[in-house]
Amino acid sequence: MDKTPKYQKMCIEAFKDIGYIKPTTSSNLMIPAPNSIHSQQADDFMLSFEDEFDNIGLGSTIARPIGQLYQQDQLQGIMDYDNIYILASDFGDFVWEEPMPSHYIPRKPECTSMEQLWLCFVMLEKYLKKWDEGELKWTHS
Repeated sequence: MDKTPKYQKMCIEAFKDIGYIKPTTSSNLMIPAPNSIHSQQADDFMLSFEDEFDNIGLGSTIARPIGQLYQQDQLQGIMDYDNIYILASDFGDFVWEEPMPSHYIPRKPECTSMEQLWLCFVMLEKYLKKWDEGELKWTHS
């Protein structure tokens, strides 16, 4: 699972569109961002800012979620595909440009993990947004 600061930022920004995705397994690994706290929600951890709390009554507070580290299976699960082979084919088309005689040229060289690739695919297909490396946010394509 990608735990890099870059992927955490991508997920925090994507959370505004995607929101919370229920874990598909009981062993989801969610890592809080540096200088943040995390709260257990179902079987995963949400990314939260230190000073962001919601009062839930009876003197209790809960950290306000700002993001979720999405796993590949969660991202695949929110895509509207009935056929996994078509999903895999569309994902392959997204990752690779036209085949060259002896090799392929990746279209997403800024992605360093499969989670980053899948998040980029979901954001483009469902929300028509691309990751802007300079501004560190999702922008409309």
